[in-house]
Amino acid sequence: MRREEGDAVRSGISPQVLETPGHTLDHVSYVFDSEKALFAADTLFSIGAAGCSRHYPQMWDRCSSCALLPDDFKLYAAMKYTAQRQIRAYRRAG
Repeated sequence: MRREEGDAVRSGISPQVLETPGHTLDHVSYVFDSEKALFAADTLFSIGAAGCSRHYPQMWDRCSSCALLPDDFKLYAAMKYTAQRQIRAYRRAG
């Protein structure tokens, strides 16, 4: 089932859908206001970033909107980094 910005998801608690293209054009994140949580999956990463050069302007705009959430929100990203990938990301960062 495809979700779009503003859609409600019924699950006992109701997250708000936030369109977050970049890594993929149809990617969405879920904002849980009552839990003060953002599930960003492949939009924001704890280390490094995935390939998003094709959609960089859209990803930047949507990541900027994620930054507007209150400071007490928790961020949950879905990328797992192996030790080798972490080393590569740190080397790229200089």
